[in-house]
Amino acid sequence: MSCADCFVGTVHEGTPAGYITELHGLATYVAEPSDKSRVRGIVVIIPDAWGWTLPNTRVLADKMAGLGNFLVYLPDFMKGHAVPLTSLDIVPSLLSTTGWKTWLYKPYHFLRLMFSIVPFFIRNRFSVSVPIVRAFFQSLRVHEAANIPLGVAGYCWGGKHATILASGEAQPNGWPLVDSVFVGHPGGLKVPQDIEKIRVPYSVAVGDRDFVLKQKNVLKITETLNKRKDILTEVKIYPGARHGFALRGNPGDKQEKSQGEAAMWQAVEWLLESLCKAEEFARVGKGML
Repeated sequence: MSCADCFVGTVHEGTPAGYITELHGLATYVAEPSDKSRVRGIVVIIPDAWGWTLPNTRVLADKMAGLGNFLVYLPDFMKGHAVPLTSLDIVPSLLSTTGWKTWLYKPYHFLRLMFSIVPFFIRNRFSVSVPIVRAFFQSLRVHEAANIPLGVAGYCWGGKHATILASGEAQPNGWPLVDSVFVGHPGGLKVPQDIEKIRVPYSVAVGDRDFVLKQKNVLKITETLNKRKDILTEVKIYPGARHGFALRGNPGDKQEKSQGEAAMWQAVEWLLESLCKAEEFARVGKGML
């Protein structure tokens, strides 16, 4: 699932405004809405390889909480084994071709990269991480989210998990495990197999220069989702955008900044629409309307 764009990016400015607590066995960053009396649902962010400490992702959680009036959780699904933020400069150094010194230091940068990403892939392989993610959501669904909509926003590594959760697995309280899913440049997908299992509203944001989710697979995803008339779906393709643009784009680049903001609004608007519908359906089912 990896490419050079998986391990490059820009750390954004901004100070996270939320707080850290422990939820369902995992350390979790929590971003609360300004109006706590009108929470429209819980949204869980499943991050990319940089994990729950990347400032970009925490600031995104704050923005989603404010714009959508969601209660947003960003758990440490990787249990402390994310790619270290100090590695962000390695791939550019490794790919640089300027000057003879860059070639001299390439073996050094390659070893640094391997020491950074190999432990991540071993400790967070899907056979290990999927049960961790599912257990968190199962507990969340029967506690805080027992009677309110539950949405997911998954990015890169997290996009695979979010897609698995979109299978509509029913819980003892009658709700599906999650009510709606947004994914930004998901990695590790089996196309079309993973997409054929989707049973809840599902939105995709992907760039046409994504080397993880190639355009032929984006086309397959679109074709598969278009056949589903029973659920809300959408696929938005961002021209010129690379893998990681929704979280790690360069805010100093006008296009990257604009596309990152557009992907954020896509997630917020999608979750607002679909989670409100989920709440209406639930109320009808319980005889509240």
